[in-house]
Amino acid sequence: MKPRLLVDENIPKPSVAYLRDKGFDVLSVAESLPGITDEGILIQADAQQRWILTFDHDFGELVFNQRYPSPPAVILLRMNNYRPIDPGILVDQAISEDLNLSGYFVVLEIDKLRKRSMPE
Repeated sequence: MKPRLLVDENIPKPSVAYLRDKGFDVLSVAESLPGITDEGILIQADAQQRWILTFDHDFGELVFNQRYPSPPAVILLRMNNYRPIDPGILVDQAISEDLNLSGYFVVLEIDKLRKRSMPE
């Protein structure tokens, strides 16, 4: 079963469309929650049990140091010089490989993936 996603405003629209086409339940901040704070995103993701997909490094600080509610997973993308659809493709590939990402803060790059357990 595919995880439900909460996609930050910094994720390009073609990636959002790609993930939806691949069968993901995607809540887009840009479409449904424009202007919400990062803290608000964490609260929404936790309440709705959605994984956060973002390019924003602040989520690590909020989850690990400030102890905001932890969603099932956070996927932080690190990509340079990419097409607007590429983040969606990369996330779909990582999740499809069944890498057991639930419960982790994931840093996902084109050629590598690191994960750290979410705080209790």
